[in-house]
Amino acid sequence: MKRSPLIGSITLLLLISTFWACTKDACFDMAQLDFYSAEISNWYVNDSIESFSIIDNNGISQTLQITGRDLRITDKSAYDDCGNSFGSSYYSISYKTSVSPTSLTVYIMGSALDDGFHLRLNYNRRIEPIVGKETVYDFVTKQSRDNVSEVEYLENFQVNEHEFSDVLEITFSNTSFDNEVKAVYFAKGFGIVKFVTQNGSEFGIK
Repeated sequence: MKRSPLIGSITLLLLISTFWACTKDACFDMAQLDFYSAEISNWYVNDSIESFSIIDNNGISQTLQITGRDLRITDKSAYDDCGNSFGSSYYSISYKTSVSPTSLTVYIMGSALDDGFHLRLNYNRRIEPIVGKETVYDFVTKQSRDNVSEVEYLENFQVNEHEFSDVLEITFSNTSFDNEVKAVYFAKGFGIVKFVTQNGSEFGIK
């Protein structure tokens, strides 16, 4: 039986409409995006925080030096099919110790795209054999995105005589060398306040 051209055209239109409906981007949840955008900005290190002394559990002091900061905000970097747009943000702060061979960089990023809202910690041991590690914490799921570390949120945390609220304890899963960093403590608005090496040495704000 010969098919009508009209029926064929209608069928084609239905197929195209179905495909378009399946591939159409969902509307942004603007309230949620605004919430997490504000939340991650609270984790940026206050500009008044500068390099400071840290002391280990043997009483030896050195300086945790802030070697760089960067903040970039884009007003509109993602769009949905409902007429909404949302920006993206990039923040970074880098540290190195004045004596021990430790370099640490924290990146805090926000986006409406798949990368979402997260904190990325990069660690480098500055002597041979050089060790480099990186791990990512997701602010939405409140979990590590990888199997490189475990992350725990601490409501309160004390370092020597200092009290901090809202601290991420980031513990690397595998460490090999005695002076390799095992755990890092990052406080909201203040930055790194303590780190611990594989041999149990603890370096905290003095």
